[in-house]
Amino acid sequence: MVSAGEVLGGAALVTGATGGLGQALCAALRLQGRTVRATGRSCEVGSRLQAMGCEFVAADLAAPIFPELTQGADTVFHLAALSKPWGRRQEFEAINFHATERLLEAARDSGCRTFIYASTPSIFTTGRDRFDIGEDDPVAAPMPNHYASTKFRAERIVLAAHDPAFATVALRPRAIVGPQGVLGG
Repeated sequence: MVSAGEVLGGAALVTGATGGLGQALCAALRLQGRTVRATGRSCEVGSRLQAMGCEFVAADLAAPIFPELTQGADTVFHLAALSKPWGRRQEFEAINFHATERLLEAARDSGCRTFIYASTPSIFTTGRDRFDIGEDDPVAAPMPNHYASTKFRAERIVLAAHDPAFATVALRPRAIVGPQGVLGG
């Protein structure tokens, strides 16, 4: 049996590191003594990440992913996303699906062992109350918006990529609360 420490040890790449969840994760990983490469679009927040000992790479993952981004990372924490209730489908496709697809391939090609994807519970959102939803419950049909549909499509390719040499998992965090209040939903 493999322990969580063995699976999650070593260097980490955190995408979406300039968001609330990403900043908190980078801080926690650094406290564990892990080497962290952090990506995001905010150079101001990137400076704070560098001050805590992270390597910061300013990146918009909707653009092509350069192979060096995943080099040396044992674990990828993919938190980057376009998260809003409305917008053009192409924008959501570019970051939430296609960027995940490219990052997943780059991580596997560079020898990364673990890929952790931040999905969303929005995939279950319907016009009615639902209680005690589990991972095997049906998702909304139709999906409530482009955000939910692209995150769900990306979640499926992440989970399909799982194999003994490349562990993948999708998490669906909800109403993340931290020192600055609600960080995401």
